[in-house]
Amino acid sequence: AAKKLSAGDVVILHYTDDYTVDDIKGGDKPDPAPSGDKYTDKQISDAYKATGNALALVDATTGSTGGEWLMLGLARAEHTIDSSSKDAYLRSVRSYIKENYDNGKLSDRFSTDNSRIILALTALGEDPQTFVTGKNLLEGYSDFNWTVKQGVAGPIFALLAIDSQKYTVPGNATIRNDLIDEILDVQSKGG
Repeated sequence: AAKKLSAGDVVILHYTDDYTVDDIKGGDKPDPAPSGDKYTDKQISDAYKATGNALALVDATTGSTGGEWLMLGLARAEHTIDSSSKDAYLRSVRSYIKENYDNGKLSDRFSTDNSRIILALTALGEDPQTFVTGKNLLEGYSDFNWTVKQGVAGPIFALLAIDSQKYTVPGNATIRNDLIDEILDVQSKGG
């Protein structure tokens, strides 16, 4: 039955990161790791590996969280990516590029689509300039207005993508400096 709070009642919120210890009563069992406790290097390493193993089970497809960021994270963490998972992801990306590529751009609105895929392909050891024959993903950045159209995220992620392998942008030798200038131009006074 629902209870209504009265003046002077105290509400205690309980957090746990171990749902095998928690129960529905709440409050009568201590947290498994009270704040301030130190974890050993082994505990941190084990948690890191377990997280990577769990993420490696996800079927990655083209798209932000379950695709590029997942593959980038696993690759950059030097986690072994099963060849069938990597191949499935690369097939998905290849198909996405073939379907959406238009004058170097994967989206009319979001330059970060190119950036995400460039970062993931680079982390996986692929070349975004030749991954799909005749479709250089860096080419879109030659349209500076498109690159910055999305707001500050556009130039930030374009700079990350370009610098991920010191790529050059066809038709725009000054793109790196232009992106930095754009980012600094929108910087707030407080940083």
